Order: sequence, then structure tokens, then C-alpha cells
Amino acid sequence: MVIAIMVAAAGGLYSASATSNSQMSMTTTIVSSVTSSMGGMSTVAPVLIQQNATTADYKLQLIVGPPAQMLTTSQTATATAGEVMVGGEMVSMTMGMAGVYHLEVHVYNLMSGAVVTDKNVTIQIVNNATHQATNVPIVVMYDMMVGLSDTHFGNNVNLAPGNYTVTVNVAGETATFNITIPT
Repeated sequence: MVIAIMVAAAGGLYSASATSNSQMSMTTTIVSSVTSSMGGMSTVAPVLIQQNATTADYKLQLIVGPPAQMLTTSQTATATAGEVMVGGEMVSMTMGMAGVYHLEVHVYNLMSGAVVTDKNVTIQIVNNATHQATNVPIVVMYDMMVGLSDTHFGNNVNLAPGNYTVTVNVAGETATFNITIPT
């Protein structure tokens, strides 16, 4: 089953849909808000895309929003906001550069609702027009303002306007999200 939604808001046309293997439910929310931390200040920033999907054992939440300031654990002593990296390596990108987004996937145990932090997660983005595939270097991180309950997987990514397929694999279970980045 594939569900697609298009919304005209916040100066752009946003659309999203999701499917997954062994999918029991899927919801999509577009143009929401999330706490973003840039330059040491915490602000509420628009989420371009938020989608939920389930696999046999996991609930996945995909969020695509503004680029995030990534912090090492040693930087948290002086920082007031940011994404604390507990594993992996961030991608070097210019924060103000057009086309840079923060892509994150939250993974929850379907039965207990517990945040999953110890499974192998991969994320691949395919540009539907060019068929170019990009494997996202995975960072395990959490928002320092929220704490460990916000643990998620992802990175800052460069996405030109267009349609993409995002494939997330968690411990052998796959969910596929279809997203549109507006012009």
C-alpha cells in the first residue's frame, strides 16, 4: 500500500509517501516543527517531511528538516544546543549552503515502544530522476536539549529539489519512503 500526500504551505509544495515490507501502518505529516540547533541557539524550525512506517519489529520515523549543528561529546560542555554524536562521523557541509538538510530516522521497538539504539541501521537515498544512489554515512545522535530518549540515526545531507526514494534498513528489515524536496 502506498499513500501520497501533497500540501502547499510555507512557500513550497511538499509531498511524501511511504511503504515498507511487512508494513502494518504508515502515517505522514508534512510541515510540522522541530527544535533545531544552529549557532548555539535553539529555535523551532519547520520540518519539511515527517513520515512513519512500521516493519515486522520496528516503528520508524523519518524526519527531513534544516541542517543540524553536530557536536562531539566534548563540545557539549560549552554548547547550549545541538545534536550530540555518540557514534559515526558527520559529513562536512557548509551550514548555510542551499540544499543541505538534516535527515534523521528514529527507530522504536514495535512491541515495547522503546528507543532502539543498538541495531545496525543503513540509509540510502536515490534521486528518482538521475537514479544516483547515495549511502548516508550513519551518525548515532540525540538532541542535547531532549536527551537520550531522542537517539536517532542519520546525518546532514545535500538534496537538490526533486523526488527521492529513501530506503532504511534496520537489522535486516526495510522500509521505503518517497519524498519530494521543493524548489
